[in-house]
Amino acid sequence: MQENIKFKLRDVPVVELTQSRIKKEERKESLHYYDIRHSDDDWGEPSTVEAGVWVNHFGTLATTAPLELEEHLGLLLSEEEQNLINQHI
Repeated sequence: MQENIKFKLRDVPVVELTQSRIKKEERKESLHYYDIRHSDDDWGEPSTVEAGVWVNHFGTLATTAPLELEEHLGLLLSEEEQNLINQHI
C-alpha cells in the first residue's frame, strides 16, 4: 500500500505525524516510528527526533525508511525542520 508523504525529513519521507503517542499495537510493521521532543518544560518548539521520549513529548512521526539518529542525542532539528513539523502537525 502506498503511503501519502507529508514532507521529507533529511530526505526520508514522513507519512504520519501526530501530537499523540502511537501505541505499539497500532503501528504499521512497514514504517519506522520516532518520538519528537520539545525544547523546554512548557509547550516549546520541536527540538529532537528520538527513538523514544517520555518527558517533553511533542509528537510522533513515522517514516518509510529509518532515520540516522545520533547515539544518546537523536536527531537535532534545524529551524527549517522545526517549521516543517509545525506546519504539518
